[in-house]
Amino acid sequence: MKKMLQYGVYLFFFGLIAYSPVARGLFFRPDYTRFFMVVSAFFIAVLLDSLLRRTTLFRGDIADWGMLALSALYALSSIKAVSKLEAVDGALRYAAFLLIYITARHIAIDGAGRTLIAASVFISALVTSIIGLGTAVELMKFPGAYENLRIFGSLQYPNALAAYAMFASLTGYYLWSRCSRETAWLRPVIGMGMYVLTGVILSSQSRITWLMYPVFLLLYAILAPAETRGEFGASAGITLLSTLGASPWFLRALSLKQPRTALVYLLAGAAGAIVLESARTYLVPRLKEAAWRDQKRAKPAEVRGNKGRTKEAKSVLTTAAGTPHDAGVRRAGGDLGGKGPGIQGWVRPAYIAGGLAAIIVLLVIAIVAVPEWRTTVSQLVPVQIARRFTSITLKDRSLLARLFSLQDAFAIARDYPLLGAGAGGWDALYHQYQKVLYYYTETHSHFGQVAVETGFTGFIAYTAIWAGVLYAIYVTVRIYRRKKRDFLSAKDIPVTGAAALGAPHAGRVFEQGEPQRRRFPAFFKGPLTDAMAEVAAFGTAALSLGAHSALDFELSLPAVMAALLSVIAAVVSARDSAVETVEPPPGAGPAAGKGKKAGLTGRSSGADRALQRYPSGKGIQRLTRYAVQIIPTWRRAAELIIGAAVACALWIPASAHLDGMKMGGAAVYYVVTKQDYDTAKKYLYSAAKLDPHSSEYALNLARIAYFQYKETGKDEHRNEAKLYIDAARRLRPGDITDIQVRAGILNDLGFLDESVEEYSPLLTLVPLSRDVYEAYARLAMEAAMQHGEKFLAASAIEESGGSGDAANQAAFHKRKLQDYVASVLKLPEAMAVRKARITGPYAEYWNPKNLDPSPRMNLYLGQACYLAGDGDGAVKYLSSALSDSSSRETASAWLQCVSLRTGKPLPVKLPVTPDRETVKKIEPMWGLGAGK
Repeated sequence: MKKMLQYGVYLFFFGLIAYSPVARGLFFRPDYTRFFMVVSAFFIAVLLDSLLRRTTLFRGDIADWGMLALSALYALSSIKAVSKLEAVDGALRYAAFLLIYITARHIAIDGAGRTLIAASVFISALVTSIIGLGTAVELMKFPGAYENLRIFGSLQYPNALAAYAMFASLTGYYLWSRCSRETAWLRPVIGMGMYVLTGVILSSQSRITWLMYPVFLLLYAILAPAETRGEFGASAGITLLSTLGASPWFLRALSLKQPRTALVYLLAGAAGAIVLESARTYLVPRLKEAAWRDQKRAKPAEVRGNKGRTKEAKSVLTTAAGTPHDAGVRRAGGDLGGKGPGIQGWVRPAYIAGGLAAIIVLLVIAIVAVPEWRTTVSQLVPVQIARRFTSITLKDRSLLARLFSLQDAFAIARDYPLLGAGAGGWDALYHQYQKVLYYYTETHSHFGQVAVETGFTGFIAYTAIWAGVLYAIYVTVRIYRRKKRDFLSAKDIPVTGAAALGAPHAGRVFEQGEPQRRRFPAFFKGPLTDAMAEVAAFGTAALSLGAHSALDFELSLPAVMAALLSVIAAVVSARDSAVETVEPPPGAGPAAGKGKKAGLTGRSSGADRALQRYPSGKGIQRLTRYAVQIIPTWRRAAELIIGAAVACALWIPASAHLDGMKMGGAAVYYVVTKQDYDTAKKYLYSAAKLDPHSSEYALNLARIAYFQYKETGKDEHRNEAKLYIDAARRLRPGDITDIQVRAGILNDLGFLDESVEEYSPLLTLVPLSRDVYEAYARLAMEAAMQHGEKFLAASAIEESGGSGDAANQAAFHKRKLQDYVASVLKLPEAMAVRKARITGPYAEYWNPKNLDPSPRMNLYLGQACYLAGDGDGAVKYLSSALSDSSSRETASAWLQCVSLRTGKPLPVKLPVTPDRETVKKIEPMWGLGAGK
């Protein structure tokens, strides 16, 4: 039962990480809501597994506290969020992230679990990449997987796929190095996967990833222990050679729209990767063996048996021979006691391949830095790739926009410093802070995104997670180098120390009575080296995706963030493994420990101490012993209760929201397919109860009432639509898209004043959009014309001896008309103020002339001047509006009215003859808006 549950948890975790990117990147609300429910249900099994294995889930590392604090802050930020719906979804998202992180920490407690995490990430990225490549060569069909020479895969952005492929490839190098002799057949398979991921990095055309990938390859080589650096160099060299050899031809074939030819080049590169990797796996060991035999015949006295060795060397060999790391040393470098080729052989093809990889990396950097080299490369690759490659500059528009968005993100955080604006706060607020117009639904920096959504407190918590990663790398590197330095400087090594470090054949270093210090790598091969290799791989992978997210895309996708948090958990757990290797907890076994040392292994010492107090016996002793084994300690009990509560808090609203979306979908079906409005309304009522923060259902009810009004003409449906619009406004008052929809429905229903009032906040929400100014001017002038007609009618009734109500109505309509005219005439000044701020690098990104009034807006400004009695202003603006074909006829009519009212000839010739009815309607409104 215990083992089955453990394996079930491992298998389900693998499916969770491997499948999530394939499900459209969990980008859309129905997809990620289901994901939340799956995570919450899965975590209950994790809690049960933790109970049976008697392990603690929360271990109190810096990254652990940072993740816990960040999730709590997202929950708190939803209380007074700018956008309630997105804030609630954000709180649920980070609750799911917290459960995934804790699960990954639970799984990564040993090396097998960390290997599982690496394999899950690698396979998920590989499947996502194959979807994109398969769609590009027309082997499969996946919507949006390939567009215009760019590979998207199942994710929503090519940059996200490139970053994920880079991230997963670094875990792939780790998997490659973990293959033993028994599983050597996996190395060509992994090598082919590495080729696919590297090819996707190039095909996605993500320029920031092109620059970052060689940098993190070098970082990996620096962090990797000396014992595995050669293996990494060999794998990286083979991957880069096969990718750079096939990808230019593959991309050129795609650019020529020859998918079958592209498939041939793609398969040729894969075959090259497999052949090179197979030669590296099966041919190089034979070359090493032949070289060792030649060396053995040349110097038999130095490698044969125990002859010539000191007593200390023989003692070390005898004592350490049975250590559990014997197989690991044989796997890595052969038998060092005289039975096979050691890793000190003079044939080093791994280092040769590593040198080639370093040369390739330097060439890539040089190509980026030297313009002449970029020009040469542009002649070898497709035009699209060359254009993007040669466009990498510090003044690139995309780079400037990302820097501007980061600056605006922290400006928002300054106004919401404690709890932030909640998830969705960026999309609701960023237009008010920007100095140039750009449209980003996210900040393109996850650090900035967290600062906006949770304030500086959340930014500190998120930074603490990365501080935990850096600290784990620092601690492991320090331990590894300190132990290495201590070994090389020592003249004698205790037998117990050699055995603890996993050196079953350490006696060779004591040849001729003195330690041969240059033989260190063979002696040091063991658990500490394995931990250092894990930290190098997982740490580099985590930092690569973290650095990419700081400048390029937002990691709100659960598909990507779940994998990243799992790798971060593996880094921290690998650090714990390194600490335990060097400083094992007191007791007979590595799982035994007390206090903090027990927390490193995840074991709880309370039950162990209780079992010692109650030995096996009969009666109450047996019951007590059984109870101690089953009942957890207070810490694990608290973890179980809190974990179950968080899982339920995630499941219940996510389930309700999903049911609400299903009801909303059914309502759309009845409206579109069957035109059954009454049934659709019932479904929408139910959906609004299940998902109370969504304004979509209220807007759909308003649309249905609008359709009924158009069909029947009944005022009850017209008023009903207005009521639903009011309800939608209360739910999401500042959402830009909702405002436009609400204003449009009100305008079509004839509620012109309400339409202007609904739309006017956009002048503040999006103050740099000329389209917003133009739309507001149109709505305001339509309302002004309506009030002008009503004013003239009420004035006629008053002049004919009507009641006092007519005078009041006339005064009301004139006041409203004057308000609208004044608001429209202020628009050019507001645009000019914003335009004056666009200087320096802002002007390089966005042309200030984009804030000049358009010809169509000049039409509305000319109408406002006419209503205000400003003849010169009206002629100026209306003459400019004649250049717009859609405004020409209306502008001509208004210009004709200006000429009739002022008695002055027009400075321009009218392109069309004004309509008499239109002129008759407009002419009496001259000067009605004056006085404001």
